[in-house]
Amino acid sequence: MDELTLDEMFNKFMTFKKTEGLAPRTIDEYYKHFDNIKEFLEENKTNKNITVEDIQEYVGFMLHKKELAPMTVIIRIRIMRAFIRYCFKKGFINEPIHEDFKPIKAPEDTLESFTPDKIRSLLSVIDENLYTGFRDKVIVFVLLDTLVRISELVAMQRSNVDFKTGVIKNEAMGTKTRKAREVPISSKTGKLLREYMKETEDFYDDHLFLTYDGHQIKHATVRINLRDYGKKAGINNKCVSRHTFKHTGALFIF
Repeated sequence: MDELTLDEMFNKFMTFKKTEGLAPRTIDEYYKHFDNIKEFLEENKTNKNITVEDIQEYVGFMLHKKELAPMTVIIRIRIMRAFIRYCFKKGFINEPIHEDFKPIKAPEDTLESFTPDKIRSLLSVIDENLYTGFRDKVIVFVLLDTLVRISELVAMQRSNVDFKTGVIKNEAMGTKTRKAREVPISSKTGKLLREYMKETEDFYDDHLFLTYDGHQIKHATVRINLRDYGKKAGINNKCVSRHTFKHTGALFIF
């Protein structure tokens, strides 16, 4: 067995993963998580000296030193398991050390949904007299109706909105599952979208949600804006996220 560094093995692993048609963002996450463990190990381990203890120490470091959320650690462990499993199957390492990774217990999902009052409070602090404020109000309604991810939201095209059937069509390339699907919108959201799309038609950009100067809005902008609105409304920052919108769903009429 030839000696291979972690970098060399990981490059082979990623060449394989890219054939699975993963989204660019997912590919970037694989590289980011690999950089994290390389930084922890402080040396370029090889297939001949990487051990399960190395991984266990890394898990302990993430949980107790970095104090990362258990779900974050679980995701990173999943990626490392997939990587080590690939190396074992390819014969790069002799021992199936991925089988010795102890699972991390995830806390019970205690994420609360928004109450109608909290949603009203959130909307009340958005200045819809400003273009960005009105856009963000529409974004809130779309998130509540469709339960889409932020990545799916910013990838939406104007042509994906079908007012006749009352749905937004999410293209396969814009979704995490890589499958196209249609998500319904309420009449209230449809009315807001019509007004918003009329206001932005002169931007000549195919994307649905745009910055004030007519460019595609970024993931981080949406998340930061939601967090800031939550803070102004007196809502716990951790509660103002896409996941809370997903838990809430299209349940309330304003």
